[in-house]
Amino acid sequence: MELVLLYLGLCLAVGVFAHVSRDRSGLGWFLLALAVSPLIAAIWIAILKQLAPREPVPFDQFRAAEQERLARIQANLQQHSGR
Repeated sequence: MELVLLYLGLCLAVGVFAHVSRDRSGLGWFLLALAVSPLIAAIWIAILKQLAPREPVPFDQFRAAEQERLARIQANLQQHSGR
């Protein structure tokens, strides 16, 4: 029982390390460590470089793009409805 808890704890540590220090999917790396081995997954994630930070899209740009998409849909519907 203690070995199972140790194994799960090490898998969790790999997932947390991947998420916090490498900006990778913590759940994905946890599951990979669970399936393969926490040691192999830890070595693998330590070798990988940190991902480039993702820049969020400003809300006004997102909203403008969404409005353009809705305008195209409405124009398409009006064209096909014969109005």
